[in-house]
Order: sequence, then structure tokens, then C-alpha cells
Amino acid sequence: MKRVLPLLFALCPVVHGAEAAAPAEDKSPLPLTEAITLALRDGEAAQIAAARLDQARAVERQAWSLVKPSATMSGSYGLNNASQRPWGGATSQGVSGNLTLDTTIFNARAFPAVKGAKASLEAQQYSSVELRRQLAFAAGDTFVAVAAAERIAAVAGRRVEVALELQRAAERRVKAGLAVKADITRAESDVADARLAEIQANRTVTVGRLSLANVLGQTHLERPLGAVGDPPGVSGDPVALTTAARARRGDVAAARLNLIVNARNIDQIDNGILPTVGIYTGVNDQESTANHPDPGWSAGLTARWAIYDGGLREAQSDQQAAVGRELAANLRTLERQVEREIRTALADLESAKQTVAQADARSRLAEAVANDTRARYANGLATATETADANQRAAEAAADRERRVLETLSAALQLRQAVGHWPLTDQEPTP
Repeated sequence: MKRVLPLLFALCPVVHGAEAAAPAEDKSPLPLTEAITLALRDGEAAQIAAARLDQARAVERQAWSLVKPSATMSGSYGLNNASQRPWGGATSQGVSGNLTLDTTIFNARAFPAVKGAKASLEAQQYSSVELRRQLAFAAGDTFVAVAAAERIAAVAGRRVEVALELQRAAERRVKAGLAVKADITRAESDVADARLAEIQANRTVTVGRLSLANVLGQTHLERPLGAVGDPPGVSGDPVALTTAARARRGDVAAARLNLIVNARNIDQIDNGILPTVGIYTGVNDQESTANHPDPGWSAGLTARWAIYDGGLREAQSDQQAAVGRELAANLRTLERQVEREIRTALADLESAKQTVAQADARSRLAEAVANDTRARYANGLATATETADANQRAAEAAADRERRVLETLSAALQLRQAVGHWPLTDQEPTP
């Protein structure tokens, strides 16, 4: 024990130094650009997009295997009884081996299979990019929602301060004999209402930050949010924007390529009526205690022709044709959806801009009325109820203004999403 204690004391500075060397938690403001980068790096949706792309590449390799040669090797070892008697007699040991190389020289199903796999891979490339783009906008929308919640919570905090000041003013006036105790009761009620609103606003912030952390692939988010700037604007008439969006968006491109994949699937099934031709060559050798080594080789031409399959091929072709009609209908629906999203986003953005101006004017007016009412209450010309009501209306108008400002930002992001851009850039941001 006497030897252990000095060792522990000697290790204490080392342990303390290791703790001191631990990196401090980042408390710098989190800008929107970094939030999008974190989502694209750590978000599960980005990982799913990469996994789906790997699956499509593997399917393409499987299709290419239909036209590549294959080789098989086999071997055996056995004991043989050379006597006619049930028991006893001489036995012989035998070893044999075989190596065969098989190559398909004509498979009519392979060509559309390879073309279909290539088109499927290209479609998945577009789909994976689109999934990442939607993830970026999810990060942007959630970021804006949290920013709005934090601004509203700040307004709720200021309302609590104003309500407390009204309570102190009421207490001073009652103490001076200039007001009745009912003023204090009314002021305390306003403080309670203000604190309740602050609690609810803070809860909204907490839930919103948890949602943002989840989008970013994290469990929680402690960093404060940076300033929210306006995204690049989108200009143009709805028809031109719709045409450009249909040519730019990955989901539309993937839907069109899926029609090509479906057509190749039908070709692959229909080509099953043609024979499959191949060649093979092999070498074999066998040796036993009773015989000498006996090597040999073989080569030949193979042909397989499914003359009748019970109607399976026709049924599969009809099934894929029905799938193709469904894909075509989904594509038409998606193309209309693109136009609807653009027109809706344009209308929402224009409406949001107009409501911001009205909310700003309403907030300034409500704040002016609240200031005047507080001044009048200080001079005994207004009641505590009138003052509390004016303070509440001013706080609600200020919160509504903050909400409207960020709704405009959200509408601008929705327009960029509809036309096929990324939140802050026209192309996918580089990590």
C-alpha cells in the first residue's frame, strides 16, 4: 500500500493534464451554411442516399456477369471395393479433378439487362442527389423555424420584464396612496401570463433545437444559431420556372429514367424466346491405385431454347407493361406537381412580403400605444388593466412581426426548393 499511494499521487498530474487537454465544446454561432454541411455529412438521409447508390452499382455488376465467362473446378476422392464378396477383398483409392470454362457467346436477355442496369444506376444517381437536396432543405427549414422560435422567446422575455416593471410601478403607486391594491393584483396577473408565455416559447425553442439536431445527425445542439440571411432570389414567370425545374430536378429525371428501365425489362423478358448459345472447354484427370493417371479434355457447343414456358414469359411482359403505365402516370403527376409547387411558392412569397409590411406597422403602432399607456399610468391617467392589455398587445404584435419576417425567408427557401436549386446555391455545395 505504501508503494501504491505515491504512484497514484504521481499519476494525478497526468490525469489532470489529460482532462485539461480535452477540447472545449464549440460555442460559436452556427451559420445556416454550416448546418447544411453538417446535415449532408452526418445525416442518415445522406447515408441512405449513398447506400442506395452502392446497391445500384452492385446491380449493374450483376447484369454484366451475364456476358462474362465463368469457370468451375471440382474434385473427388473415393474408396472402391474391387472384390465380389460382401466382406473383405482388395480396395482401391481414387482421386479425380475437373476444370471447366464456360462462356456465353449469345444471350439475347443480357443486352437489355445491361442497358436497363445502366439506366437504373443513372436514375439512382439522380435520386440520391435529390434525397441529399431534400435533406439540405429540411435542415434549412428547421433552422429557420428554430430561429423564429428563439426570436419569439426573446420577445416573451422582454414582455416579462415589462410586466415586472408594471408590477413594481403599481406597488409604488399603492404605497404612495395613488392607486388601489387591485392594480397590484392585475399587474401580478399580467406577470403570470407573461411568464407562462415565456415558458411555452422556451419549450418551442427546446423542441425545435432537438428537431434540428436530429436533422444534422446529432442528439442535441448546444451552439447558438447564427444570423439568418436572405437566400439568393429566384426570378422569372411561372411557365419559364416550371420548364427549367422539370429539366433540373433530380426526381423528375429519375422518373423519366425509370420508364427506360421498365422498357429494358420488357425487352429482356421478350428476348427470352431466343436461344442461349455458349461454348465450353474442360480438362479432367483421375488417378487410382488400380489404374494409371488418365487425363482428358473436352470441348463443345451448348444451346438452350425455352420453346414453351406455360405462359410465364407473356405474363411477366404484361406485368411490366402495366408497371410502365403506372410509371408514366406518376411522371405526369410529378410534372404537374412541380408547376403547382412553383406557383404556390410564388404566391406564398408575395403574400409573406406583404404581411411583413403590415406586421411591422402593427408592431410599431402597438409599441407606441404601450409606451403612451405606461406613461399615462405613471401619471395616474390610465389603469393597470389598460396598461397590462397594451403591453400584451405590443408583445403579441412584436412576436407576430418576427414570425412574419422568418415566414418570408421560409417561403423563399420553398421557392428555391420547387425550382430545383439548393438552399443557398444553385448547385450542390462542396463539403
